[in-house]
Amino acid sequence: MDSPRYAGVFLISFFLSLGSPLAAQPNLEMHLRKVADSGGPLLREQAAYDVLFYRLKFTIDTAAKSITGGTFVRALATDTLSTFVLDLSSTFTVQSVIWKGQRQYNTPLLFNRPTGRLWIALPYVVQRSDSILVEINYQGTPKVSTNPPWDGGFVWNRTKTGEVWAGVACEEEGGDAWWPCKDHPSDEPDSVDLYFTVPASLTCVSNGRLLGVTDAGSLKTFHWYVSEPINNYCITFYLGPLQRISINYTSVTGQAIPGEYWFLPYNVAKAQQYSSIFLKDLRFFEEVCGPFPFRAEKYCIVDAPYWGMEHQTCVAYGNNFVLNSYGFDYIHLHELAHEWWGNLVTAKDWSDVWIHEGFATYMEALFVERTLGIALYKSYMSDMRGSIQNVKPVAPDFPTTAQSMFSSNDVYFKGAWILHTLRHYLGDQAFFSMFRRFAYPDPAMESVTDGRQCRLATTNDFLGIAEQVTGKKLDWFFNLYFRQPTLPKLRYSRNGTGLSLQWITPNNLPFPFPVDIRVGTKTVVVDMQNGSGTVSVPTDTSYQIDPDNWILMGTPQLTNITEQNIPTEFTVGVYPNPFNPTTTLRLEIPKRMHVSAELVSITGQRIAEIVNDTFEPGTHSVPINCTCLSSGAYFVVVRGDENVLTEKIVLLR
Repeated sequence: MDSPRYAGVFLISFFLSLGSPLAAQPNLEMHLRKVADSGGPLLREQAAYDVLFYRLKFTIDTAAKSITGGTFVRALATDTLSTFVLDLSSTFTVQSVIWKGQRQYNTPLLFNRPTGRLWIALPYVVQRSDSILVEINYQGTPKVSTNPPWDGGFVWNRTKTGEVWAGVACEEEGGDAWWPCKDHPSDEPDSVDLYFTVPASLTCVSNGRLLGVTDAGSLKTFHWYVSEPINNYCITFYLGPLQRISINYTSVTGQAIPGEYWFLPYNVAKAQQYSSIFLKDLRFFEEVCGPFPFRAEKYCIVDAPYWGMEHQTCVAYGNNFVLNSYGFDYIHLHELAHEWWGNLVTAKDWSDVWIHEGFATYMEALFVERTLGIALYKSYMSDMRGSIQNVKPVAPDFPTTAQSMFSSNDVYFKGAWILHTLRHYLGDQAFFSMFRRFAYPDPAMESVTDGRQCRLATTNDFLGIAEQVTGKKLDWFFNLYFRQPTLPKLRYSRNGTGLSLQWITPNNLPFPFPVDIRVGTKTVVVDMQNGSGTVSVPTDTSYQIDPDNWILMGTPQLTNITEQNIPTEFTVGVYPNPFNPTTTLRLEIPKRMHVSAELVSITGQRIAEIVNDTFEPGTHSVPINCTCLSSGAYFVVVRGDENVLTEKIVLLR
């Protein structure tokens, strides 16, 4: 979409047709609508500002299950801007938008409501570095989650004694499921003010610190304040007859951390009983990752009407004090891990969300190792190995959405296994030093509690820190494991007393990963610097490849030495993908055959012939040049013998 041109189209139709229903403008709707998903490529209008502060005011009607809200936004323009665009679920009616800047203060602003968005005409063209201050008043019934926390929305429940018990979880949908915001992980406010007006019989718990409670008879207003950056899906509330338990905890820094648990009355005693278990988790994270990031606000868990979520400084806990077979409370441990991996270090785009989930999942295995030993650590890693899907890159190098990334388990389990494999390659000393430096790149930040310790991060940032701390070049490792989905395969052959090994990788990606071979009772490390290596194995001696199961790879394949480089099946692949403007078609051909390939548009139109030739058995590379094509998705259709294989490719300019 040509954003600057389209903004003009919007304003013309906006001012001339304010009374017209949006359905009468189908092209406008097509370009501006937003589905219930977070992230993706930013509109030009949203890329042109940086949110600094939100003030959210909600009145929650528990009988109607509706909210009346007011949101004040303060942002800084990073480019000239005449239209201010926020995201907001279409379930809400916007009543007014008011300008709060010094010039033309309190001016009502014109706005339009394409699906899922709020387009606001600013009173004048805002220049770079100018402040943008608007207030939005709205009301409506939020979407109700049918399977929280995986399905986003409000959660309405009842306690055992019949009182209202409610909350919200909206990681994949984003904060715009219930309040107007810039729904993208790359833009966190520096601070947030939160006011919740609720029935006086209930308590409302939220992020940050409780600054006060105002009693107005049948209603109470709870005022919470977040003084540090926070991603929008972590802003939340818990509503019910919750009781506060004070928790005493001294950080590894020597500071006393404000600690509190908020639980339903009949769970209070159990929560107090389990506090020593929960605090053991907290100590573990501080020792491995560095100090608890939000010591200036609170360490807190809240009895939630759903399983769990990593809401900053008020982790949702709905696991009913159940320990798993490894002896720890999975929900508390995993969600608390996100205070470091997700809240302290936040993925700049959803394409890097493995930084949240892969690190948090790996922390579970490290906790098992710390408490139960290395053997059960390996057992824990083995348990999750079967859940890896290898259907898409763990960290694609282009913007994407939350739902796209969470459609696969790989951001959890494959992310954790990549860290497991990297640990073996680097060794424990270098790995754990790198691990802590990724949480706090500057050790001085470990003593900071004013929000400067928080940051946005990418997979490339992790690569940079890993190379800086370890002194090793690791781009080959990251390219193979993060940027494409296929695992490396190890082919090996036995010839007398020699065992020959060769890495087979998609598109011949370099992969000089050494391989452990247990020969008899002795473990030998085989150097695979050029992707292959050999080791001597006496004819009467047994051997085992990767005996301790450290390497994330396909099942090793035994081949005859004469067939070592011949594929076992006809397969194709394209790498890099996405690309600009050239890429390579890789053909793995098990026998002599005629192969043709053509480039086809997304609508099925043939664009160009890529190759039409007879190939000998082996691996072949064919260049694809898309210099004359526009950005978008295409298909490569490959025919060989009776097979027709199709690869989707994306050209990005």
